[in-house]
Order: sequence, then structure tokens, then C-alpha cells
Amino acid sequence: MTSNTGPTLKRKNSKKHAPPKSDSITEVNRKCCHGLGVWGNPRVVMGVRVDSELKKRFKLVAKRVFGSVCNPIESFMATVVSCAESGVNFGNTVEVGTIVIERNLRERRRLGVENVKPVTVPEVKCDFCGKVPVVGSFCHESGIVRRACGYHASQLRNHEKWKEKKS
Repeated sequence: MTSNTGPTLKRKNSKKHAPPKSDSITEVNRKCCHGLGVWGNPRVVMGVRVDSELKKRFKLVAKRVFGSVCNPIESFMATVVSCAESGVNFGNTVEVGTIVIERNLRERRRLGVENVKPVTVPEVKCDFCGKVPVVGSFCHESGIVRRACGYHASQLRNHEKWKEKKS
């Protein structure tokens, strides 16, 4: 028999760890704020439920115009709170400083449209090649009358069987 005179080894519980240096295992610092808000305080995460198509379209416009989705929403929230605190009567238009928010837009004026058929004047084309403009009419000795463009008119003026018709 051997006697165990050394210190006993205990099995460590694998579930107990030393706390990580940051809030998460991935070393991401969750307490970092995303800048300061319009009133100078750190920004916090907020969730809202909105129409899915509206969100998709708003996100594109907000990033292009304001640089982020947060800025226009934060501006709107500040306007609503400022108006409520100053005792503004919430009507159709809210105006605070340079921020103007119009909420109930009227429908577009519906103009009456007359159903009139457009009058189309047929384009006069050269009877020989179909080009425009026509510069003159020519009569053949057999009685046939044709319209001619500049090129064909110059050719027919020198032809013995074609005579220019005066109009």
C-alpha cells in the first residue's frame, strides 16, 4: 500500500470561469455609445414596429440624406417632445425653429381631363424615297403627280418628262 502524503488534487468545475474583461466573450464593448444624441446624452438602442416596406424605403433615403437612420428619427422625437413641453397645440403642422413637420397632407388636386383625340397631321414625305421635307410636286407627262424631296426635285427639274407643278 502506498500512502498519499501530498496535497489532494480537486477537479475544477468547468462551468465556473473568471469573468471576461468586457461584457461579452467576443470582446465587444457593449457600453460604447454611438455618439451623442441631439441633447448631448449617450444614445441607447430602441426598437419600434413599423411597416416593412416603409422601413426598407425609409432606410435608403435616411442613409442618403441624413447619413444614418437614427438622425431623422431622433430629430423627429426631439421635435415632438419639445412641442409637448412648450404647450404647442398639435395641429396639422408642427414648427419648431428650422424644423417643419407637416403631418396631414391633403390629397392632390384632381384635374378634369378631357378625352379629346389628338389631331394628327400626316407627314408629307417624298414619294420616291420617303424622306422629309418635301420641296415640290412634279407632274409626269402621263398625268401622275409625285412629291419630291430636295435631291429628287433637283433630278426631276432636269428631266424632260417631268414638269414642276406650281402651287
